[in-house]
Amino acid sequence: MQLSLSEHDFKAVQGYKDKIPECICLLKRQTINTNRAVCVVQLPEIPSDINSYISSLRTRVAFKVGFFPLLWDLGVQVVILCPGITKENLSPKDYVAKVDNQWAIVQSVFFVDPKTVSYTHLTLPTKRIV
Repeated sequence: MQLSLSEHDFKAVQGYKDKIPECICLLKRQTINTNRAVCVVQLPEIPSDINSYISSLRTRVAFKVGFFPLLWDLGVQVVILCPGITKENLSPKDYVAKVDNQWAIVQSVFFVDPKTVSYTHLTLPTKRIV
């Protein structure tokens, strides 16, 4: 993944294991007008409260990658690798931001089952609060 996203100026983030131990890849692209992160996590089982998990992950990624509230917000792309996750009744649209809070938002969610090599995903445009 890092190789394919490097052509779009994404760079690996170092030293994230202390805050995000389940993360297997954390990439960022920071330019004058965009601030994006891609976080791939590998979980042994589906969290009991996946909404809280994704919210916590967003916060941990934001503080590791860096953002500046109201001026330089962060768009986070989340990829969760977990056995059986695509068999659950989980809809990625439930975890993607509907409104831009101007600090850190989850822009897309991918649920990937490494055992069945299947996935579900959703990327939504968000409305900016001004």
